[in-house]
Amino acid sequence: MKNILIIEDDSDSALLLSQYLESKGYHTATVENGLEGLTLIKFLKPDVVVVDLALPGMDGMSLIRRLRENIYLQNKMVIVVSGHFEKFYPGNKVDGIEADAVFSKPYNLSAVQKAILSYFKPRQQKPRPKKTAVKKSK
Repeated sequence: MKNILIIEDDSDSALLLSQYLESKGYHTATVENGLEGLTLIKFLKPDVVVVDLALPGMDGMSLIRRLRENIYLQNKMVIVVSGHFEKFYPGNKVDGIEADAVFSKPYNLSAVQKAILSYFKPRQQKPRPKKTAVKKSK
């Protein structure tokens, strides 16, 4: 079971996403503050972090940067959800954002789950080429 930390200051949005993901078999924890979120990430070591960009205490972008700088936490899946996306990224340009998926509110709950599933989907390995005997010419 994957553990998901939801860092969202809108308690209704956090509750809705948490209940949806739990109904799909995930374990979730929620927090409403960026600083508390960073502390919980270090303590809980979730598989996925869902973060809003506009947060009290520490904004979502700063939190993501701190996460990516930490060698033990930098490989966590990060999903951004934000109603203030245009404020942070005019024209919806996401260049430079270090997130694995980005959703602008209102977002589709099943789309978030699909992003999580695709991130953890086993990568198909290319079959190794068969070894063939090489005849030496005389």
